[in-house]
Parts: sequence; C-alpha cells; structure tokens
Amino acid sequence: MVMMLLDETEMTLRDFIMSQYHHDGTWELMRGELVAMSPAVPNHEVVAIRLGRLFDDTLGKGPCRVYGGNMGLYFWEDDSFVMADLSVICGKDKFVRNRCVKGPELVVEILSPSTRKYCLNEKRDIYKVNGVVEYWVVDMYEGWVLAENFKTGMTEKFLMGDETRSDLFDGFHFKVDDILEGVLD
Repeated sequence: MVMMLLDETEMTLRDFIMSQYHHDGTWELMRGELVAMSPAVPNHEVVAIRLGRLFDDTLGKGPCRVYGGNMGLYFWEDDSFVMADLSVICGKDKFVRNRCVKGPELVVEILSPSTRKYCLNEKRDIYKVNGVVEYWVVDMYEGWVLAENFKTGMTEKFLMGDETRSDLFDGFHFKVDDILEGVLD
C-alpha cells in the first residue's frame, strides 16, 4: 500500500465529504491534510479477513460488530476521515446517517512498508484522542501484533507462537500464527 501526504491541500471534514476525494475511496483526511492511499496487497487482505473472522466469531450476534476497511470513521473535531483496516463498534449511537462519528471500541491497522510510520504515529494519535479504547497493529512483515489499551495505558506485543488477548473483549484471543501463517515473507 502506497501512501502520499499532500501538504499543499488543506480542507475541513465538511469540505472533504463534499469533494471527489471522499467519493473515490482512496483518500483519508488527517487533521485537514489530504493523504492518498493505494489499494492493499493481497496478503494484507488475507490477514484482514482472517482477523475479521476471529472477531466476528467471538462477538456473535451481540451489540458489537466488526467492520472492514471500507468503513469510514469521521472525526469532526480533528477534521479527520480515516479508514481502519478493521474496527469493532458497539452500539448504534456511534452512527449518524450511516456514518461512524465516534471512536470505535477497537481499531486494527495492518502495516505496510509505506504506511508504517503513518499508522504508528499520526493515525494512532487520531484514534487515541477520539475515543478508541484498544488499538491493535499487525506487522505481517516482521510477524507481530501490538495491542494498546488507551484507557489503561497498557501495551503488549505478541510474537509468532504467542496467544493474544483483548482487555476489552473477554474471551477474544488467538495465536498470532492463526492470522500470519503463510503470509510472512
């Protein structure tokens, strides 16, 4: 996935929603600055589907649902629009006109070489200040999962062979190998 920040183009979230950038699905807005995103590589999608399936199996038919990478997150206070690789959202009160306008309970980003810095810094900060409780990062190149709970300040790194766990969702756990087997270079 290739990412490009367009410094010379600043806009509000409202302007972004009305623009062609919002409608073509390849742009994010980070604190008023446009960020160009390109489609994911195949292994990225394999990891996202595996992880999404694990979340969906655990959550069942309760009030929390897992959403894929096309789910836009609208953060009005920061003039930001981002698309997490996966998000878990509990309750309909986080939606206005079918748009998620409050921080999901959990967000997952799957790193690529071009988005590593962006996901570990700027996107992480946007999620933290906008109410996301848990932030998970998957590195399919180095073989680890990082789980950070913004409420407790706890961060845990899980390596191949380790079993992950969520502070937020009791019973949610999986072996890192379950999502990364066959995709590591």
